[in-house]
Amino acid sequence: MNEEVQRLKTFEHWPHTESSHPGVTPIILAADGFHFCPTPQDPDTVVCFFCDLQLGDWERSDDAKAVHRKLSPNCPMVLGLPCGNVQKVNNASTKLEDDAPAHMRLENVLARKATLLQAVTALETSLEDARRQIVDAIHARKKLQQEAAVLASGMKTRKND
Repeated sequence: MNEEVQRLKTFEHWPHTESSHPGVTPIILAADGFHFCPTPQDPDTVVCFFCDLQLGDWERSDDAKAVHRKLSPNCPMVLGLPCGNVQKVNNASTKLEDDAPAHMRLENVLARKATLLQAVTALETSLEDARRQIVDAIHARKKLQQEAAVLASGMKTRKND
């Protein structure tokens, strides 16, 4: 299981599709050290060959690499340390080599597309949050200006009395 291609082969009956779970495709999981080990209780369990981290019960928004980093920060795969991993993926472009089967190359393209879509979605969410904060700040400033005007008017009235 130290070879990415061997790990990828374990995902033959993976229950999720790239469109339903874009951050946990077989290509992503195998590249991150995981092989597929389903159980009757958890039919989408994967195990990292290098740190034995077991993960499952995946949700649509999950990002396998981020979960791996968070739950096993000392895993040699997470740290990028030499651990005997034999990659099938070219690190420079994250494209599979030309001799990979067409379905694996397609899965890789779809996984890269999913990663880009996740990044765009995260940026859009951040942008919406920033817009909301700006609108809230504008409303708060207007309210403060109104309160200041009322106080100034009250002080003016007292001086005239």
